[in-house]
Amino acid sequence: QVEGEYQPPGPAPRPAPAPRKGWRNGVGGAAVAAALIAAKFKTILAVLFSLKWLLIGSKLLLSFGSIFASIWFYALYFGWKLGVAFVLLLLVHEMGHWGVLRGFGVDVSLPYFIPGLGAFVAQKELTANNVQDASSALAGPAVGIAASGICQAYGIATGNPFWIVAAHIGYLLNLFNLIPVLPLDGGRVAGSIDPRLWMFGLVLFVAYLLFTGLNNPIAWLF
Repeated sequence: QVEGEYQPPGPAPRPAPAPRKGWRNGVGGAAVAAALIAAKFKTILAVLFSLKWLLIGSKLLLSFGSIFASIWFYALYFGWKLGVAFVLLLLVHEMGHWGVLRGFGVDVSLPYFIPGLGAFVAQKELTANNVQDASSALAGPAVGIAASGICQAYGIATGNPFWIVAAHIGYLLNLFNLIPVLPLDGGRVAGSIDPRLWMFGLVLFVAYLLFTGLNNPIAWLF
């Protein structure tokens, strides 16, 4: 190079190549992003999955699902209208049990329906004494007979025989439940007084089977 002589600029230097991103780097980046999202929303997720309404919702679904299954079953034999009325009378009966048990502070489930066999509420703990047990057992038939009376009064007032038929079915259902033999409500009342009353109830129940001609498979299941 001669001093003072013009020298043309040389070629611009090439930029250094960027480091290649392998698949490990991509997976690592995705994992970091997922971790950041999870950390950001972990509180919300924890609250959602700990809410009791998830469990309550499943119980409601099971209870109401069994109601519709029972309506379908009874509708096959009695028609939809009478099937719905029969299941509603069962529901009123079981809610009588449920309301009194809850009033006594006993943890009890919502009514569950078994097509062809009726319905029940499941106690998750025992009552405090025999009086509470007998009272909760009697509450179902008492409320059920009252509901049947309302059906009959409405049928008489409107001249619609359907509601009178529904009332008679409700009377039969609740009076049948008062036979003092387990697992009927009358059996619980009898057991609260003196379990020896179950023998009397057994005689009544056999008489019922004979009266129906021994051809009622649902009754034999009891």
